Amino acid sequence: MIEPHAHIVDITGLAKVLLCSESMILKTWKQYPHFYIGHGCTAKGARFDINDVIGYLKKRDYADTGQKTKNMDGQGKDVRFPCNN
Repeated sequence: MIEPHAHIVDITGLAKVLLCSESMILKTWKQYPHFYIGHGCTAKGARFDINDVIGYLKKRDYADTGQKTKNMDGQGKDVRFPCNN
């Protein structure tokens, strides 16, 4: 589990916080608010502020209550969360 005081995480830490596989985060990391450390703009140098990511997900998924029906598949399953396996 992530340390309670660790607000800035890398790809591995973000996967733990979002309860996703690291490979899933590697496919989708650019959509989350991030910044880079070091040189280059790669996943290896990307860092994520947990509060910013959670805020982004809340705004994306819950800002428009009508959006929920748009994100349902034909069987009534919510398809907005790419990390659910």
